[in-house]
Amino acid sequence: HVLDSSYDKQLFQVTWGSTLAAFASLFDKISEISVVKRIMEGFMHSAAICSYYSLHQEFDAIILTLCKFTTLYNTNETNELTASVQFGSNSKARTAMKSVFKFLHDYGDSMRESWKHVIDLIVQMYKMKLLPKSFVEIEDFCEEGGKCVRLYEPIPVTKSDSGIFSRLYLYLSSESQRQPSYEEQEILKLARKCIKDCQMDQMIVESKFLHHDSLAEIISYLQALIKAPSTHKSVAIPYEENLVIFYLELLTKILIQNRDRVLPFWPRCNELFHELIFSSASCGYEQLF
Repeated sequence: HVLDSSYDKQLFQVTWGSTLAAFASLFDKISEISVVKRIMEGFMHSAAICSYYSLHQEFDAIILTLCKFTTLYNTNETNELTASVQFGSNSKARTAMKSVFKFLHDYGDSMRESWKHVIDLIVQMYKMKLLPKSFVEIEDFCEEGGKCVRLYEPIPVTKSDSGIFSRLYLYLSSESQRQPSYEEQEILKLARKCIKDCQMDQMIVESKFLHHDSLAEIISYLQALIKAPSTHKSVAIPYEENLVIFYLELLTKILIQNRDRVLPFWPRCNELFHELIFSSASCGYEQLF
């Protein structure tokens, strides 16, 4: 139930830190399904209260907490297959993932800094090739059908990089490219079904209904992620062209959905697009250009 008075709101704010910590601790330690369900109901009611009273920092804290429980947020696991299997085999991680996007769909207006956490989570799923096809499909008029699917490709190690870290990278890369076992394939199906159930495409469509301040946050963060190349491709200084393209496509889709109110954001976007076109052309990044 939504709190009825300003006193109740203040009391909620005062006790919120310990409440969230208690939810997080219980969720981390308890595996019993019925208890986990009750904990998630607690998160849900708290998110509803935060949204009703425009408690943006408190709402952002809920999203960040759940993002951390997905096992994909800020993970140190570099092996694509291992990280995907860890997520798919962890029922609480899948529950946390679904909750993140349910709260996003239901209370997107309340999101501020938490857009950063959600985008970082999506990028990690992109790197692990777990995103649904529709989310990584982009328009390409050079392709038959006018569309193509752009998958993440890590920056290749050049032959001149012969140090121990380069050899370790090559080993990990070869490991991540091995074919999953039958058991791993079944777990990956669970992971992909969970992510499909999150309906990430709706995030883009629903952006046209976001409050201006929430929309400004997601656009601002994507703009900050998009960096134009500064050196020529032949110099072999690491520049993740396909990752920048992913950010750019996501930003463009959101701008198109909000074309009737894009004017406040357009000067920075126009500057960014201009910089990308000239820098990518002069630095030899044909795909970005």
